[in-house]
Amino acid sequence: MNFLIQGKRKVVFMSLIKSNMKKILATFASFAVLMVPVLALAQVNEGVVGREAGTISDLMKGLNGLINDIVPFIVGFAVLVVIFGILSFIVAGADEEKRKSARSYIVWGIVGIFLMLSIWGLVAILANTFAFSQSGKDDIFQGARENLF
Repeated sequence: MNFLIQGKRKVVFMSLIKSNMKKILATFASFAVLMVPVLALAQVNEGVVGREAGTISDLMKGLNGLINDIVPFIVGFAVLVVIFGILSFIVAGADEEKRKSARSYIVWGIVGIFLMLSIWGLVAILANTFAFSQSGKDDIFQGARENLF
């Protein structure tokens, strides 16, 4: 019986596909036509993005600049978590479970601050060891900035 039901489902599905084949083909064709201009976006304009091929040093400079931009926000978030934990600890009063939860916010916030500053310092040490510039991000995105501003 189960075999017959599956067979009927297959027949119904195939009949739906056959009856809607023109709509399906029209949808795929229009999608393909609309996606052709996307190929034009693959071109490279000199000065915006298209520069000579970079080296691993350029990649490291870019990553170093990205980390230098992101880390202050993450450390700031961790500081907010610690402050939230402290305020929750104060508001909890005598409720031991709320105090325990607030204590965990404080501890994990401090751990987050420590880890982020440690990683930031490690990246700076590696960048200085291998002579990567701390301000390398300006070199990588210079062409884009000149054309945008």
